[in-house]
Amino acid sequence: MSITGGFVLDAGPLHLSVRNPLRPLILAALAAALLVRGGAAAAVDLAQRTSASIERHGAHGAVIAAAAVAGAGVAWGTYAASGSDAAGYVSEAGLIASGRLTIDTPLSLMVDWLEAAEAFAPLGYRPGLLPGSAVPTYPPGLPLVIAAAGLAGPFGPYFVSPLLGAVAVLAVFWLARRLHSVLAGVIAAVLCATSPILLFQITQPMSDAPAAAWWALALMLAARATPGSAALAGMAAGLGFVTRPVLVLMLFPACLAVLSGGGRWRSLLAMAAGFTPFAAGLALLQHTLYGNPMASGHGSFAYLFQLENVPENLQRYAGRLVAGEPSTLILIALAIPVLLVKRSVPENPSPGAAVLIGAASLGAVLACYLPYGVFDEWSYLRFLLPAFPAVFVAAGTHGAAAARALPHTTRGLTVLVALSAAGAVNIETARRHEAFLVRRSEARYQITGSYISALLPSDAVVLAGQQSGAIHHYANRPIVRWDALRVGLEQAVGDLVALDKHPFLVLEDWEERDIRARFPSSSLARLDWRPVADIGDHVRVRVYDPTQRAAPTDADPRVDRIHAP
Repeated sequence: MSITGGFVLDAGPLHLSVRNPLRPLILAALAAALLVRGGAAAAVDLAQRTSASIERHGAHGAVIAAAAVAGAGVAWGTYAASGSDAAGYVSEAGLIASGRLTIDTPLSLMVDWLEAAEAFAPLGYRPGLLPGSAVPTYPPGLPLVIAAAGLAGPFGPYFVSPLLGAVAVLAVFWLARRLHSVLAGVIAAVLCATSPILLFQITQPMSDAPAAAWWALALMLAARATPGSAALAGMAAGLGFVTRPVLVLMLFPACLAVLSGGGRWRSLLAMAAGFTPFAAGLALLQHTLYGNPMASGHGSFAYLFQLENVPENLQRYAGRLVAGEPSTLILIALAIPVLLVKRSVPENPSPGAAVLIGAASLGAVLACYLPYGVFDEWSYLRFLLPAFPAVFVAAGTHGAAAARALPHTTRGLTVLVALSAAGAVNIETARRHEAFLVRRSEARYQITGSYISALLPSDAVVLAGQQSGAIHHYANRPIVRWDALRVGLEQAVGDLVALDKHPFLVLEDWEERDIRARFPSSSLARLDWRPVADIGDHVRVRVYDPTQRAAPTDADPRVDRIHAP
């Protein structure tokens, strides 16, 4: 209801309309009262059957939760190669599908600019080792999967995150079931399926949900502890590693999962054998693209990670966890007192292994990202998402252990009410953070790129910043990053005209202030003439033709005004 705003159901003469949760709650309370009035024995029997039903049909519930996640990602997906990350991944997938690793930037060799190679590399790319080329900055894991998904059609790349989000839910269920019980798996799967940050990320072709899925799958397979499953766990860990190499420390909780399942050195060696080819392949690719097997496309280790970021990030991530995953924290807080009061419960496995793996996973990811850059937005909780499946498993085992400490007659209904409340809180949190409205803001990238591809002349060169990656992907026009220019804006435009190119400026509304600040003495940066196009609503994107600046303001009054869907 938080997502859709309610529903209307017409069945013959029956018209059922639900717009808020109050009426269903009242009806449920009345139904419960009538049941009790009809006989206490019937109520007790129903409660007992509810508890048994959850245990018996837990796997079915996990499949439904996973399908709901995939459906939400498909229904609310952006279907746009947007910004830096999404455009970078989708564009790199296109390169892989074409059998290439670089893009050509021949204009960078034709101008006499300081650091011209950087200016001609769109977002998601950096200058290549060969002059006149640029290479992707992003790891190859997600682009490889997107390239494979592209065989299913133009929408295939945008189904990757939703489908891998569903894989994460299923892996969480089976891991919690193995470490504790079916009930623990159900609780963990619901927490995972309704996780606000997961729901936010499955709508976009970005690496956060896929990395979480691969590591969740690795932990699940590792916990089986046989050499065969450990080898598969190593392969899943390898996919997680080439998707997000910084998370190499997640190998530690994967090893703990092997040991918790009773595995020994043979299983650990099998997992290492499955992982090694992926690590070697990434090292070879990085040597080819960047000249060093240990190099990153984003920069040096010293540049990316700094200890002075730790205190600020610790505070920010703590706040984001409280705001972004309230149900998981509340469940753990409620379960711990129950477990402390009733330490010994018959047939209640200890949640110790799950807690250890969850704590190790969260610690490993925090160790990777606390020294990383400091960001303001709530959405950067996504950096911790690969640890969350193990955290949900730990929360699920805590919740199941606490539930089993309750009387059998109240256990099932208590779990249902608690999970319903937890899911509702999570979905409302996701809605409040606009997880289901990402398409509205990201659509401008696809519209702008398609406009430039269709209507700008073939000799166009686009000066852009935020839009540069998407324009490169959709329009395949030469890019000049105005925010990376080391020459004046007039000189850059003049040099492009001298090369018989037609320069255009493409700026988001907030960038117009930034370009004036970067080039304070530039008359072009004042943008005091009519744009060719004005695209979008939530964020406006304007296309300027510098060659029209000298024309009278009423010479061509037409401006292409395009609204986002």
